[in-house]
Amino acid sequence: MGVLFVPFALEAYVTDNTNQDYKDIMPVSPNYASRSSILGGKLEPNPGARYKMFTVAGVYLHFILPDALTHATLTKDGNLEYPLIPNRWIVTRLYLNKQNSKVCVKSWVVESDYLGTKDDDLGKAKSDSVSVPYLDDATVSYRYLGRCYPLNDTPVLPTKQTFPLTAIGAGDSTFAAYYPNCRSVLGFHDKLDGVPEGSKITYFVMGYYANSAQDPLTSLDKDKFVQYLIQNNWKIANFPSPTDPDPVIPDPIPEKTVFHGMLYSLAWEGPISTVLVSQPVRCMQLLEILL
Repeated sequence: MGVLFVPFALEAYVTDNTNQDYKDIMPVSPNYASRSSILGGKLEPNPGARYKMFTVAGVYLHFILPDALTHATLTKDGNLEYPLIPNRWIVTRLYLNKQNSKVCVKSWVVESDYLGTKDDDLGKAKSDSVSVPYLDDATVSYRYLGRCYPLNDTPVLPTKQTFPLTAIGAGDSTFAAYYPNCRSVLGFHDKLDGVPEGSKITYFVMGYYANSAQDPLTSLDKDKFVQYLIQNNWKIANFPSPTDPDPVIPDPIPEKTVFHGMLYSLAWEGPISTVLVSQPVRCMQLLEILL
């Protein structure tokens, strides 16, 4: 089975523990966990409100979805349909320990479609996670979306219902584009506990579909695969353009996508010194094939 590696942009914000005014952000999406009603105008955030998102030191990562996953298509019945997005992300941090010249590596899993409650120990869901409506529960009409845990501490698979993930979340057009909206789904916060000051940090993030049936490349024949490449303006590295009269594609045809992004040489000066990453590093806009 072939695998198509798709690059995506990864952005980072590095900050300290100070509580400064420039960390104030505007709420855009509804906070279902703080509303007594999930109807109409009661969901709208206060346009004059501000709250602080980045008061805990560390690195905040935002996974920027490729355009192919953020555009809707018009169905035969006239509705807009968004494609499903990856629901598993593996975040790996690397840095050089200057004392012993060894590379320190740690990885986490972001389980983006997990639904949990505030008191859910298994899910490790927290009240600062993204909230979504949950109408199957007459008592608590919301759930927290997404959970994160160290790769070596993978919890038992939950029996709870998962959330069908798209770029608009629960119906918010800014969901995937604005970090506060998707922080526990398409984001990750590394507190950098134990990382020495002065370290240069690299992050590698890989996203995929836990259920292969949800992968957009599953069961595509040659014609549909070429059409998908053209539709999304994708070109496979070392292969001719799919718009050629007789396009050449990998054999076998890729049936799985793996999304990858990297940031390198992030400067960590400790929890008392702020370093802003205003120009995020972006990976090469090429697709690669692994056969």
